[in-house]
Amino acid sequence: MRARVEELSRQYGRPTDGEGWSAEQHAAWQAAWSEWRQAVGVVQDAITETAAALGEPRWAVEMALRAAAGRPDTPNTA
Repeated sequence: MRARVEELSRQYGRPTDGEGWSAEQHAAWQAAWSEWRQAVGVVQDAITETAAALGEPRWAVEMALRAAAGRPDTPNTA
């Protein structure tokens, strides 16, 4: 899902460049963005619930998940 947002961003360029995005381009990008954000929200909620159930810090659970997924980068602290 995130890849689709990035693909559209590369394909369309910056929305402020030139004449900007068409209404169709904006709608396609917004739909991809919304889908990705919705999926991220589900994962973030699951991390929070799992941390509470385990009695572990949320960041530790997210870091373990990222490591298991092969993405040992910093957690989303937002």
